[in-house]
Amino acid sequence: MTGDLAYSRWSPGEGITVHTILAGGAPWHVRVHRVVTDRALECEESGFAAGGPEATTGGFEAGPGFARVRTVAGVSEIHDLGGDRAGAAQPLPPNASLAHPFAAAPMLRTQLAPGRHELACAVFASDRQDGRVQAEPPSVPRAARELLDARCPLAP
Repeated sequence: MTGDLAYSRWSPGEGITVHTILAGGAPWHVRVHRVVTDRALECEESGFAAGGPEATTGGFEAGPGFARVRTVAGVSEIHDLGGDRAGAAQPLPPNASLAHPFAAAPMLRTQLAPGRHELACAVFASDRQDGRVQAEPPSVPRAARELLDARCPLAP
């Protein structure tokens, strides 16, 4: 996988810091998060919303480490890279997508204990109805890991 890297450091709440690297571009990109938390967390990470009437009734596939939503508007997937997150797909509230009144998103879910954790995933989206353009999700680029290690070492 080639492409640019983007780094961000953000906090969804007091006592929680997330360092994120984004790598690549269309149709796949990779996200790597280093989460530092002082308490237990329930985490959900989603792929892109896919719209269409079937987004409220099905078109979902999910299993350990992956989830996919396929609609007339296209396909959206998320794959866990190296973890044990559970895949899920679910409809979004009406009008959550600006493009479609009904949409669903693929998700990865896990629980984290207090400490430092690394989460990585590959995310795919296509507006082609025939779905995937590349059979396998990419791996985490070495440059993404190096940048993340420089900004937030895994060991304190």
